[in-house]
Amino acid sequence: MIIQDNILLLKDSIKYAGSKVIPGLMGLVAVIVFIRMIGAEEYGKYSIRFSFLMAISSFAIHWLNAATLRYYSKYKNNKLLPKIFLFSVSGSIIFGLLVLSVINGHDFLESTDQLTSAIGFFLLISLCIFQFLSALFRAQLKPNYVIIITILQSILGLATPIIFLKIFGQSYKYLLLGLAISYSLPPIIYFFRYIYQLKIVFKKSKDIGEYKFVLISFLKYGSPLSLWFAMNMLLPFFDRFFIEYYFAYKITGIYAGFSDLLVRVFSITLFPITMAVHPRIMFAWNNNNQTVAISLWRKAIQYQLGIIIILMAIVAIFRDIFFHLIMITIPEINITYSSLLMPLLAGSFLWQFALLCHKALEMDQRTILMALLMFIAVCVNLIGNTIFLPHYGVIATAYTYMASAGIYIMTVIYFSRHKFILAFSNQ
Repeated sequence: MIIQDNILLLKDSIKYAGSKVIPGLMGLVAVIVFIRMIGAEEYGKYSIRFSFLMAISSFAIHWLNAATLRYYSKYKNNKLLPKIFLFSVSGSIIFGLLVLSVINGHDFLESTDQLTSAIGFFLLISLCIFQFLSALFRAQLKPNYVIIITILQSILGLATPIIFLKIFGQSYKYLLLGLAISYSLPPIIYFFRYIYQLKIVFKKSKDIGEYKFVLISFLKYGSPLSLWFAMNMLLPFFDRFFIEYYFAYKITGIYAGFSDLLVRVFSITLFPITMAVHPRIMFAWNNNNQTVAISLWRKAIQYQLGIIIILMAIVAIFRDIFFHLIMITIPEINITYSSLLMPLLAGSFLWQFALLCHKALEMDQRTILMALLMFIAVCVNLIGNTIFLPHYGVIATAYTYMASAGIYIMTVIYFSRHKFILAFSNQ
């Protein structure tokens, strides 16, 4: 049984890797094209605004995404589930829009015109719905569906912004508009395909007590994870925000472009394992098969560690070649930024690895502890950027990003040490 589950994990990881190949390539091309089209300064403005919207969307919707991945196998035959999903998605979007409205009203980032604000609202809605749809397909163990919507979004996410930038001008706001459309179209297509099922959602139900019970279970489990993901998304935002605060949008754009290139190239190697293993771990755990769940978790950790070691060694050996290629793709990057390569790469890998490590806490539903540990990581980020960035430059931000991941992983291992001992002592 365990061997069969490990084989299925490997197969799903390969499928999810397939879902990352085309998006990874499209994302890689997009970073190069966009930074060349609008320049490092405008790309810096875009990166700050987009990372901020990602944080708000995570805060608004991820409680539902996490609860869906955790409990879908338990409640999938419940007729109230579609109604709960519709109510939850709608409520999350309204909440996210209210938060964004308050922040825009206080000009937290910069003074924005009505068009930029409207684009921000549109992009926030699109991100929330797309993220939920992806989580739902993962919970249903439908990697092929995830592949389809991810590939479609990645293609549109390159083509649509290029069209708008050509037509309306080379401003970051039209890049955001193109991305908003790319995230909105896959859910719209899916909605019209299954529009006939809406009658089930709006059908009156007398099971109000069960409805509340399921919804409260979702909120209790998922709310701390919304905080976790929001804080996790705030890390790149704070990096870019402080670089712009102490230096300029141009340097912010160069740093963001460099970081985005590395994330796009190497996310294909690690994140598919996390995407594949999460629903299978929760399915086994929900069905009281803890042995299988822990076995899958251990295997996924071993796979990721092996990949990280191999890739870090390759990049370290051919470091000059990799950086030369980056300078070719982004002309505004020069040799002074070469020291960013290894800490940014290590930070990206460590945060991907952290998503697997804290499965031990997720299995025990210790989500509040996860949020507290992420808060510590955010504090490390804030301290590093405010103290060291003004004195040492952007290299301090890169090492702060890596340090915050390391602190988070170490604290997670400490508080879930019994599960790590159980997993790796019974191989």
